[in-house]
Amino acid sequence: MSKIDMFKLGNFKCLLHDKEVDFYVQEFNIPGISLGQIQVGHYTQVENRAGDNITWNPLNLTLYIDENLTAFKEIFNYIMSLKDPYDGRINLKTFDAILFITTNKLNPNMKIKFYDCWFAELGDIMLTYTIPDEDVVTVTTTIYYTYYEFVE
Repeated sequence: MSKIDMFKLGNFKCLLHDKEVDFYVQEFNIPGISLGQIQVGHYTQVENRAGDNITWNPLNLTLYIDENLTAFKEIFNYIMSLKDPYDGRINLKTFDAILFITTNKLNPNMKIKFYDCWFAELGDIMLTYTIPDEDVVTVTTTIYYTYYEFVE
């Protein structure tokens, strides 16, 4: 009988290309996909068939924030550079991202490459007196992309 190591939640590393800031990622999802469907009339019933559109769920990250808000400001400036709030011009600059999955012994196991990424959302930073001092502040961000693939 072969022994299978179970996939643990903390076995990953995220690399966002072309970014000047190190992003310290707390959470990262492997997005799901869905294949659209078309309905085909067939005599007395309608049959569902595989469609021609793939929908990619967004990439969601939860990032640790340092006291200078470096990662927050980097994403904020990136989003502001995509659409100028003064003249409305759009300047879509994309980047690639790689998610490295490691084994339970932290050896490289696989990587997932996301193509033509762009930050679409940057969440709020909530500051409060009611949380113990040891808690690290985090922020969520959403990245859209063209597609991803598992790279050998």
